[in-house]
Amino acid sequence: IVLGHSDDSGPEVFNVTNVEIHPEFDLETFSNNLAVVELSREVEVRESVQPICLPGGAEHEGAFTEAGWATFRDGADTIVSRNVEAIDKTECQQLLDETDVEFVNFSLDSSLLCTMDRVEPESCVGDLGVP
Repeated sequence: IVLGHSDDSGPEVFNVTNVEIHPEFDLETFSNNLAVVELSREVEVRESVQPICLPGGAEHEGAFTEAGWATFRDGADTIVSRNVEAIDKTECQQLLDETDVEFVNFSLDSSLLCTMDRVEPESCVGDLGVP
């Protein structure tokens, strides 16, 4: 795991000692796409390295910061963060249906949060990242 990718002092690499995948994760539908990763040593919290707060089931509204690996139309991939807003599942399904990205058996169930970057909506493709 690499943290502090955008730090002036450079990124810091951590070994993973344990991974706990959500017990109800479904690889075919991507339901409950979440895991807890235990690192080999303590992390120093600083401006560019912060803990995340997971929203409860009723909090799927508003703005979020999404971070993770992204693949762009030109084929480049990199670590990015961007501001996104939650969208309802109907709009999300319509947008998925309009793309050429094929998700086999992809299911928009209650474990998933749909978001959209309304500033640059077409900049990232094929991402199943987490806000």
